[in-house]
Amino acid sequence: MIPISGTTRRGSIRLRVCIAVAAVSAIAMVLGAGASGARTSALIATGLRWDPGRPGLLRIVVGFSGSALRSNQIMAKVRHAASDPTTLASAKLVITAPGAHVETAMDSDTIAATFGGTRVLVVKSAGGLAVSLDPPDRRYKYLYYEVPDPRHMLILLWESGTPGAAAYYTSGFPHGCIVFSHTHRSTGTITAFGTEHGIFEHQFSLALRGGDGRQFRRTTVHSFGGQWTGTVHYAVRQDQWGTLEAVAYSAKDEAISCMAQFAVKLVT
Repeated sequence: MIPISGTTRRGSIRLRVCIAVAAVSAIAMVLGAGASGARTSALIATGLRWDPGRPGLLRIVVGFSGSALRSNQIMAKVRHAASDPTTLASAKLVITAPGAHVETAMDSDTIAATFGGTRVLVVKSAGGLAVSLDPPDRRYKYLYYEVPDPRHMLILLWESGTPGAAAYYTSGFPHGCIVFSHTHRSTGTITAFGTEHGIFEHQFSLALRGGDGRQFRRTTVHSFGGQWTGTVHYAVRQDQWGTLEAVAYSAKDEAISCMAQFAVKLVT
């Protein structure tokens, strides 16, 4: 048997201790990285901003970090005003993203702001996040949203009142989805002609709104080979400016997917 000296035994013990400490440290680093990875892989709502310089609509952007936001995670719900079912009373966008949460500089679990009289609230909900919008009664008529990139969600609320020239969208929004080419107008009748691209089932609504923003005539239009024609009839008690609008609804929820509009003179 080869004897082991005291010095050698202590050195061996120190070596074993160092190996054990290194192993524990490595495990801690792996666990720490896993926890950090879990945190960063979650979708995180970080802020709100708006663009007050867009006539005819309210434009809101929600910012995110962490995992990438996808449009198929979002479901829109709207509630219509009791006094006018063609305008909005409130809207909510539900984002399905397990583990999603809110992070702000103030360590709040809520993001809240008021833009143009509309209260916007972002909160954690069961299964993800919820963005609630509470606008003034009858000010807006439609909700639109998109995900322009994985870090932002764009929300548009379209005003129900007659648009000024800066709020004409004769080529549609998004651009080219529904296009007004020209119209034929006579007392009590407007016939519109145009094109459409990418509209679900190639059908949409053609409608008239009066000067008070209420929609009072609507018809369903079908396009053939990308071309469409639609006629709306109306009767008013006094001459006024109104809105001729073409609207396509989303195939998956209660938002719209396309809007085209401009002002028209309604005559008695």
